[in-house]
Amino acid sequence: MVSNPSSGAEFMDATRSERLGDPRRSAQELAPSPPMVVPAAGLAIEPPSVPDGTFVKVEAADHPLPRACEVTVNFQDYHRSSSKLGRFGKIVGIDESGGEYLVMLDNFECLAAPMRRVEWRKVAT
Repeated sequence: MVSNPSSGAEFMDATRSERLGDPRRSAQELAPSPPMVVPAAGLAIEPPSVPDGTFVKVEAADHPLPRACEVTVNFQDYHRSSSKLGRFGKIVGIDESGGEYLVMLDNFECLAAPMRRVEWRKVAT
C-alpha cells in the first residue's frame, strides 16, 4: 500500500480507501449477503416408512384403489381351506357400486375380482 514511507499523501489515500471502500468496487460486492436459511428440524425430509416397490396390506378404508395400481388378488383354495392362492395383477377398471375391480393378471388375463379379495397393493407404482 505504502510504497514510499516518506510520502504522507499515499498513506492517507490508502487508509481512506480501506475505511470508505474502494469506489471502483461494484454495488454487488458492497451489498450485504443474504442470510442463510436453515430448515427447521420438523421440516426435514424423512425417508418413507415403506420403501418403494413393496406391497402393503389394503385396509377397508383404502378402497377403491386407483387404476393401474398393482395388487394381489387372493382366492380361497377350497381343497386346502387353510391356504390361499394369490395372483399379481394391475387394476384396469373399477366398479364402485358393485364393489369389484377389473384386474389384468400377470398372464394378461382379465377378471372381475371382489374388492375384499384384493389384499395387497404395491407402493409407488
